[in-house]
Amino acid sequence: QHIIKRMKVNFVKMQAAGNDYIYFERKDVPVSFLPALSKAMSDRHKGVGADGIVVLEKAKGGILFKMFNADGSEGKICGNGIRSAAAFAVKYMGYSSPVKFFTPAGERTVELRRETDRIIATARMGRPKVFLTAEFFAEKLQEVDLYVNKRDIFAINAGNEHAVLFSGLPLSFAAKKVCQSGVFDGGVNLECVSVVSGGIRAEVYERGSGETLSCGSGAVAVAYAAVLSGRAKENEFIKVFMPGGTLEVKIENGEAVLRGEVEEVFRGEYEI
Repeated sequence: QHIIKRMKVNFVKMQAAGNDYIYFERKDVPVSFLPALSKAMSDRHKGVGADGIVVLEKAKGGILFKMFNADGSEGKICGNGIRSAAAFAVKYMGYSSPVKFFTPAGERTVELRRETDRIIATARMGRPKVFLTAEFFAEKLQEVDLYVNKRDIFAINAGNEHAVLFSGLPLSFAAKKVCQSGVFDGGVNLECVSVVSGGIRAEVYERGSGETLSCGSGAVAVAYAAVLSGRAKENEFIKVFMPGGTLEVKIENGEAVLRGEVEEVFRGEYEI
């Protein structure tokens, strides 16, 4: 009789503005398991339920950061994910604030501050940049019958690539059209946004996860696009209102600073 040995993963689920991820240390799981594990654990009916997993590993001078979307695809960076990761690292891995992360998108540093009964995490997110001209992007969208004024569309790399549309278009429709345009490989990160009193409202579609309640790198892309287009000012925090909560972004001398609340939801044990 063969005895099947099962592996158990101790995890913590955390959320930031409704963007929820499952966190654990890489030492617990072989790398080859991670894509399938993210898909299984992220399932909101048969798994834990999340927008993906974040896997952390101790390294000299900081922490190695890997994240996988709900469909098992690997992402380069996640602004909300890395902010919650800092809280995980301080509570469960013995680190102190500020925490340095090594990600596929480069180094990121997160500082934690406790305000009474909540934790505010502030991440330095590097320098966002435009990676396509508005003219080219507009032409590609017109080829799939999506007509948006070139002054209202932006292709921003905020560690990963985002499309930002200042448009009242339905999110799912716009995401489908942007995907069809061929501008993005392997899906699209998209924010449909509008200027409102006190800030900017944004709906989010994330590559590998679909519509989500918020996106940290997406908030950076939105704020940067707003500054470039004169809709917001540089060197001031801009409120980005997303379905899951409010994030604040400042474009400070070309570098993005992202802040907002992070929260531990629950801990558990998952059997593989």
